Amino acid sequence: MSASQVKLIYAIDDDGLVRVFLEHALAPGGYVVEAFSNAPSLIAAAQKRAPTLFVIDIRMPDTSGEELVSTLRLSQTAKRRRF
Repeated sequence: MSASQVKLIYAIDDDGLVRVFLEHALAPGGYVVEAFSNAPSLIAAAQKRAPTLFVIDIRMPDTSGEELVSTLRLSQTAKRRRF
């Protein structure tokens, strides 16, 4: 599978168990899941490579999910991506 065919998902949650669950639950479906614990690290990764899909926790301690979605939608890398 080429890099352009990889079904990449960026998942963010402040709960480590949820991140591990998402990685294990989605991998059998052929998805590559990169899990993040904070918004700055996800934003930095999205600037380098946009995923097929974002899975975003709405209630996080530093940045709300709504704020993160707004930030990502303003960036060129996240246009036409699913949240």
